[in-house]
Amino acid sequence: RSEITEIKEFFAIMANEKNGYQIMKGLAEKIARSLEIFDLSFESQKYSGPIPIKKYVSIISNGIKIGTISEASVIAKNLDVKSEPVYAFKFYIKTLLEAVPEEQRKFKALPEFPAVKRDLAFTVDKKLLVGKLIEAIKTCSSLVESVEIFDIYEGEKIADSKKSVALSVSLRHAEKTLSDADIKSATDLILQAVSKVGGELRK
Repeated sequence: RSEITEIKEFFAIMANEKNGYQIMKGLAEKIARSLEIFDLSFESQKYSGPIPIKKYVSIISNGIKIGTISEASVIAKNLDVKSEPVYAFKFYIKTLLEAVPEEQRKFKALPEFPAVKRDLAFTVDKKLLVGKLIEAIKTCSSLVESVEIFDIYEGEKIADSKKSVALSVSLRHAEKTLSDADIKSATDLILQAVSKVGGELRK
């Protein structure tokens, strides 16, 4: 009799990379963002298991642990992976899916009319959570279909207390093709929403 095994974890491993932790963290963030999970934090903790692990970080969303990132060289040796250092990240499928916003879990019919994409870069306070910026944009107009991050920058030409957040905003109307006036109106609402959280269009 065949049985279907429930997949409980999703993980990735990277070996022989000095910046392995940052790469694993970036990959975890990218996967979370693709699922519309923006409330994400990384908390260093002491690993209490039987295997010595030098670095162990919990991935938290809304106070719930949805995964981990760890320096896993000891475990890798058991798998005959000789290159060090070795880093791994792991998502717990059940809690990961529970962290996905409810509206993202519902079936949506394929859109009939085309979307219009606008790439916009904003300068915001360094302490502002990117999730709060995205939420402000997503709720400012019914035409905003999705908002995706493609760059966060701090450095030259940006004030020390600020950061630049570049977003790709998709606009769509469910019942018609967007006119230039529709696009301008939605863009104006986006700029107003960003202004309310202390941001401005980067010039």
